[in-house]
Amino acid sequence: MKLYSGSIDPFSHRCRIVLFEKGMDFEVVDVDLANKPEDLAILSPHNSVPVLVERDLVLTDANIINEYIDERFPHPQLMPADPVMRARARLFIDDFEKQLFVHIPALESSDEARKEIARKHVRDNLLLIVPIFSVQQYLLSDEFSMLDVVLAPLLWRLDYYGIELPNQAVPLLYYADQIFTRPAFFDSLTSSEKTMKDHAILARYHLIGYRRAAEERRKWGAIMKKNEVKSAKQEKAKLKTTPKMINTVKSIKKLKRGLRKNKNAVGGAINKQMNSDPELKLDILDMLLKKYKT
Repeated sequence: MKLYSGSIDPFSHRCRIVLFEKGMDFEVVDVDLANKPEDLAILSPHNSVPVLVERDLVLTDANIINEYIDERFPHPQLMPADPVMRARARLFIDDFEKQLFVHIPALESSDEARKEIARKHVRDNLLLIVPIFSVQQYLLSDEFSMLDVVLAPLLWRLDYYGIELPNQAVPLLYYADQIFTRPAFFDSLTSSEKTMKDHAILARYHLIGYRRAAEERRKWGAIMKKNEVKSAKQEKAKLKTTPKMINTVKSIKKLKRGLRKNKNAVGGAINKQMNSDPELKLDILDMLLKKYKT
């Protein structure tokens, strides 16, 4: 799988985030947008990035590319499994394109008047989503999703585009920090994108991100161990309810009652019980050793 990606292109950045979140094998071809390679014009009808190539398949839209990757490599799943939530996510993404990312060309232009108008539109629309973070950790829910992937490149470029947010946007900035400290996000950054932030801030994101990753690994290790123990207990409880185990338990109880009445019958009882069900041998011997050890 090969991704043709612009080194500072926010749409290409989305695709790189998804690829690194999936932790899969891929190749990123950095495209100099001022000096595009000839094969890009062949692959993309608009001679633009991003472009994903996998064998005979060529995809040219960032959102289509990301949904394809998410379906092709479903772990971790970034689009919701529930059809209703998936539709809601697509509506959000469509709104982001129309209200936020439509202004990217103006923000990257040399026309200062266009830039200022675009900055105001982006700032105003970002403020509309601030209340979301008072009730949940990420845009769609408490889980990181494709919505966060879509918005993250713009949030990373706020300083680069000269967009200043007021104090009421603090929850949005805190949310952005959570995304920036994800190891996959940090790994997705090109050298040009890293220069968009102060070196000290960049180092902080890197350190916090990998500490968080280590903590997540420890947490999941503990959860897996707990689940294994729980699963073993459930399996044991399940076995106790099967007809064979019920008969086994009844046989042992019956044998115990008989032994209490007549210890001399131990040998005969063992032989009789073993002949009827050889699998009880160890259970019976263990019980006898505990009750009548000398």
